Amino acid sequence: MDSPKRRLIAAQWADFERIVFAGADIPDIQWREMRRAFYAGAVALFGTLTGGMSEGSEAEPEDLALMDDISSELYEWRERLIAGEV
Repeated sequence: MDSPKRRLIAAQWADFERIVFAGADIPDIQWREMRRAFYAGAVALFGTLTGGMSEGSEAEPEDLALMDDISSELYEWRERLIAGEV
């Protein structure tokens, strides 16, 4: 029996939505456009990751550096978001 596919990006959207829209009464169009932008960012990030990885099945040092750079950038942005700076 196949295990259900994980909805990792959907879970991240739910977390983002909870942080950003907490208690806010926003128009449907704003919610929809924010969601589109969020998913567009996820698509761009996924393309960066998959396009920037080396060939083969083993992670190379440059692959790990790419992941580390992206992780640091996103973590810093999330912290700024929570602090209300962005």
